[in-house]
Amino acid sequence: VDVSRGSILASAAFPPRVGASLRARLFWAGERALHPGDELHIKLAAASAVPRVETVHGRIDPDSADLHPAADVPANDIADVTLALDRPLAFDPYGAGRETGSFILVDRDSLDTVGIGLVLATPELRPGRVPEPHPSFIQRILGALSMSRFRTVSAALVAGTAALVAM
Repeated sequence: VDVSRGSILASAAFPPRVGASLRARLFWAGERALHPGDELHIKLAAASAVPRVETVHGRIDPDSADLHPAADVPANDIADVTLALDRPLAFDPYGAGRETGSFILVDRDSLDTVGIGLVLATPELRPGRVPEPHPSFIQRILGALSMSRFRTVSAALVAGTAALVAM
């Protein structure tokens, strides 16, 4: 088993979604506006990557929650964006799992946390398409642990049976 920082242990029955781009609701706290093409650091669960702002879909009006067209994300604003990652990461839409559906953005120069985000969709989960039910990160870990316990118990039973036969 090859496991490194940022890896997710999951049951084969419930693998995580993996992708190099994601659509997200971004809560931007940077001092300057965020523009398409800007690069940052993203920390999602225990993994990190370099995202580039691919598209700003619009800003969210905090009073009505309506999406309004926007070319950038002003300081202290909320917007829907698409981020292109420099490498694939495992994640889920926020509604399927908070642990793997939320992230922070860090400025590459100052190392300040400049935003937080919620994963809305991946390219295979376009807006308007309802995703199939997907277990949360914790459910996937419990499934993997259950399989591990099952294998351990099975091995013990086989070893115990072999010991009894040998007597």
